[in-house]
Amino acid sequence: MEKLWTEEEAKGIAEILQAKLDSSEIKYNGVPLGYDEFDLPGNEYGDCSKCGQYIGYHDDIPYLDFKTVRNRLNRADPGWWWEPVALDAQGKQGEASYFLDRKGEYVMLIKLHVGPFVKIGTGSADNPEGCIKNAIMFAASLLGVDLP
Repeated sequence: MEKLWTEEEAKGIAEILQAKLDSSEIKYNGVPLGYDEFDLPGNEYGDCSKCGQYIGYHDDIPYLDFKTVRNRLNRADPGWWWEPVALDAQGKQGEASYFLDRKGEYVMLIKLHVGPFVKIGTGSADNPEGCIKNAIMFAASLLGVDLP
């Protein structure tokens, strides 16, 4: 049975989730040389808008790792949990919870429960564990745990 949350508790959880990230929580990563996804119109050379260098030569791309997201969820509600949206014929999480996309990656939809808040998240990866982590991170971003 789910706990009923007071308005004050819900507000406190929302404040923790949406609090500004500490600079130590933000990681930076580069893009492999020759990666052209960032070559957008008006950016013919794939230059970084932050430093002006070619995007493949440096590590200016910010991201959050799963540990950071998990720690924020734990601070907001130590009892947070997730459940798959798709279940097998017996109503349990199983192979029917995942499906493979056209690229052969696992894809999963989840419901993330943090305090009184519930968000749907989707994740994909080349393995089920990564798929779940990505879905949790996506749903957490909808709750405010995200880069500014």
